[in-house]
Amino acid sequence: MKKIWIILFGFSVFILSACFPTGAPNNASDSAHLKASKDSAATETTPSFIDTKLEENLIVKADVTRADSGKLKSSSVTLQAFDEDSIIKEFLENKPIKDTYENNNELFPEYKEKYFEVSDGSYLSLDLGAIRYVDVYYDEREYDTVISGTSFFIRSDIKNVFQQTSLNNLSKDKAIDTVRTVASKAGISPLGEPEVFALDFKTLENEWEDYEGKHGAHPKKWEQTDEAYLVIFPVVYDNIAVTNKGYLSANNQIPAIGSRIMGVVHQDDLIYFTCRGIYEMEETIKENITPISVDMALEKVKNKYKDTLLTDPIHISHIALEYVPTVSSSEGIGYELIPAWVFTAQQETTYTDQKGTSTISADFTIIINAETGEEIRIGGEQ
Repeated sequence: MKKIWIILFGFSVFILSACFPTGAPNNASDSAHLKASKDSAATETTPSFIDTKLEENLIVKADVTRADSGKLKSSSVTLQAFDEDSIIKEFLENKPIKDTYENNNELFPEYKEKYFEVSDGSYLSLDLGAIRYVDVYYDEREYDTVISGTSFFIRSDIKNVFQQTSLNNLSKDKAIDTVRTVASKAGISPLGEPEVFALDFKTLENEWEDYEGKHGAHPKKWEQTDEAYLVIFPVVYDNIAVTNKGYLSANNQIPAIGSRIMGVVHQDDLIYFTCRGIYEMEETIKENITPISVDMALEKVKNKYKDTLLTDPIHISHIALEYVPTVSSSEGIGYELIPAWVFTAQQETTYTDQKGTSTISADFTIIINAETGEEIRIGGEQ
């Protein structure tokens, strides 16, 4: 029972995982610079890669993603309420449900989170904007560890770890279609182009680590037959991806989670599916938003750290113009999607104590409002 309720409450309880030096506020007026940048943004050609040093220990070597969508919008959105009967039919057809548990959603108590336990050990969780299906085959192996590590979604180094592009006797196209079909049947659309990673046996084996778990149990060792495809889909809006980053709103500590869709397909069967931060569009708040240039956004990041002595380098590895959820609490709890520049960064911090010197690596995100140039947040992931 304890494991069940931990999983169930995990949909609604979020903990800020890390904070990073923010520096003193930049009070200098740069409205003229901002206007010039916005005026030229519509015709600017955004580079696909940026290699520069903003400060001595603030380094940018980043791929840049910006879709050609013209003018952008801000919109009010709500977390999607999935049809329970349809979701159960899609994931648990021909699987007898052993037990059902429910609990009031922490932020929206009129909605009940639900957890369905299957007799074979598989389970399904259903919440506002979120679905999680775990087949017993997935649950008995360390897929979570190799895919997510300590992150809330996908480990930041996964492209460097799983470099094989295909698997023998397993169809990548069929794996993509399997995850796309499940997401579509759940009512999630539109979807962008997927990222696919081959979880090959050799790499799985290299990633295996032994530890002693509950009652002295040890993790199951990988076998050749455990190979699978990891498929990740973005949700798009007007040809712009909704970010998959998540954070706590600085004003009220309410989580704002980007849209995340991930599935694992093993021998043509879906053994894992999760989606979170799935929203339904409501009203358009503002149209014809011209985003600031990526150069202006980088200037904002530079100003963020201008009065901070960075002894441990910060490396920015990815920059994207995306839609980002923000929390609006003017009339209860609500959400808006706004265009923003999203910077993915890493910092290795070195600590020295009586036991010696150790280094901790942390990923974090800097989000800059693409209309106003204001920082939305900086800090650990959700």
